[in-house]
Formats: sequence, structure tokens, C-alpha cells
Amino acid sequence: MSVNIYSIILPRVELLYLPEWIEHNISIGVNKIILYNNGYTSIDVGPVSSGTQRKLHKDERGVKWVKKPDANYNLDYTDEEIEIKLSNLTKRYAPHLEIVSWKYGIDHNHRYPPSQIKGMRHCLRNKKAAVWLFVDPDEYVVLKAYKTLQDLVTYYKGYSCFYINQRIFSSRSSSPVKQITKCYKKLINKYKTLTRAPLQKLSVHEAIPRTGSIKRFLTDDEIVINHYMGVPKTYDYIEYMPGISSLDWEDNTINE
Repeated sequence: MSVNIYSIILPRVELLYLPEWIEHNISIGVNKIILYNNGYTSIDVGPVSSGTQRKLHKDERGVKWVKKPDANYNLDYTDEEIEIKLSNLTKRYAPHLEIVSWKYGIDHNHRYPPSQIKGMRHCLRNKKAAVWLFVDPDEYVVLKAYKTLQDLVTYYKGYSCFYINQRIFSSRSSSPVKQITKCYKKLINKYKTLTRAPLQKLSVHEAIPRTGSIKRFLTDDEIVINHYMGVPKTYDYIEYMPGISSLDWEDNTINE
């Protein structure tokens, strides 16, 4: 049973963290990781600021993502140097890694976030897998009752789609990411999808398959996603963690 990952990335943000994430996913049974390279110009749609996220400075616009203005963008590298490093990663992790060019104005004309779903549709049409996992490079699937994703899917043979809950961890600042233990005490009930194809509804969070039942993992007893994003500051996560304070965080060493 083949399990593939689809993910869209800003390579400047993810470059340093990709090796650890790739190796982690291979260790849990992922056969191929297909990364859509969203390029070097940040193209957003609509307001994403919640009032707590700082605004981009004039010289940051078009370079930095408004959702992650303080991430490391590796600005000491040229675009060409980043491309070479991505190519080297593809060779290093062949045949488990494929990087698809998905640059705004060149490969498509869709701003983010529509470009993510357009990329997903393009990927599912052109790549084949029995099962798809939709996660980002700052999200690590942790299996607690199974060795591989294939084991989980086989165990729940009556289901064709799974929604995996998340626990929020401190944001990535260095490697190895899995050594980060500070996390939000509660699962946030915002899910990512592991599913068989074909799909009736495309979504990284709660895709809907054309056939079969959906299982939602409300707890982390069997599987969970450790999301290394830090305190949420934008609309698409802050609603799940309202009024968050330092008292809501704890150390969690269950990171493998």
C-alpha cells in the first residue's frame, strides 16, 4: 500500500528543516513526498492578521509570508542557491522525494491559499498513490499504536479517510525539531487528513473521499500531529486556542 504526502512549501522557510521531516515521514511508512515549490514571492489573499500578528515592513513585502514574518528566510542565499540545495535534497532522498515547480506567474496564476488547493488537484491528477497524507513540514505525524501509516489504514479497513488531531508545539528555531517539548496542553480539534483517493472535496484539513467512511481521531491515543508553529497569531488557528497564555503550556516528551 503506497502512502504519499502532498505539501506546498515556501522553500526559503522550510529548507533547513526538510531533511529531518523527510526522514521522519519515511520512518512511518511514507513512500513518496511530493513538495510543490511555491517559489520565492509570497502571494497572499485577503487579511490574515488577527491583530496580534505584526505587519510586514515595506522591504519584506513579496519576500516574507504575512503569516510567518519572523521565520528564517535564509536571505543569505540567492534564489538560485536555494534551487540547487533543493535539487541536492531530491537526489539525496530519491526515490522518496519529488519537488514540483509551482511558482506564481510561471506555473500557475493563483494566489495563496487557492494555490494550495489548485496544487493538490494537480498533484492528485498526475501522481498515483493508494493513500494520501496532507501535512506541512512543520507538522509531524506521531504514531502511538502502530509502526506505520499502512498499519493504521489496514487496522481500520472499514474506513477510507482519517482526520488527525493536532497538538501545538513551540515554533521551530533549530534542528532537531523533535527535541522541542514545550506544547499547548490540549489538542486543538483542528485536523489534517489521511485518505484514500479519489476525493469528493479537496482540503488539507478535512478532505472528503468519494466513497467510504471517515474516522475522526479526537484523542492522541493512537495518532496525533505535533505542529511546531508556536503561539498562533493568525485567523486560521487562533480561533482554536482563544485567550492562550503561558499557563496553557507544558513539557511533553512524547515526541517519537
